[in-house]
Amino acid sequence: MPNSIRNQTVWTGPTGNLATYNITPNSANLPSVSPYVIGQLGYSVEVNGLVYTFVLLDSGSAVAFTANQLLYWRNKPTKTVTNDITRATGGRNAIAGVLQSASTAGNYVAMVIAGYNIPVQATGTIAAGDFLIPNSTNGVVTNVAAGTAPGFFTVGMALGAVANGLVNADLDIPQLW
Repeated sequence: MPNSIRNQTVWTGPTGNLATYNITPNSANLPSVSPYVIGQLGYSVEVNGLVYTFVLLDSGSAVAFTANQLLYWRNKPTKTVTNDITRATGGRNAIAGVLQSASTAGNYVAMVIAGYNIPVQATGTIAAGDFLIPNSTNGVVTNVAAGTAPGFFTVGMALGAVANGLVNADLDIPQLW
């Protein structure tokens, strides 16, 4: 019997740019696209070398969702993510992805889970080649020097030092289903 690979068509939102995908449930344009938005939750797609996963932002988060912020799993079965470590299922080890643009709690977004040269909110003295791990500050990464055991799941590898609160990184966030 021959193999068959079937991929569903991905709706990339009104702008077609996954980096700014931020869809409000029950918005005026949602009824016509809701089968796509809801059906895409948890679906991953590669676009221009970046791998995105469609998720729902935690509506109960008290922390604003800002650009380049690390996200954590709040509820994997419902594909809900948060930026608040205290609301994450698994705390700092519940790494989900990186939000590329400021978004609204309760909205559908496309987070980055893998790719090259992705800016991420960071703190500390980070050098190229360091492993990046979640900091105790919501949505921020810090480093573990190359050759040192990380202690937490890693987000990726730093490409340089922190500048303006961001570090560029090669992301590789495993999605453990």
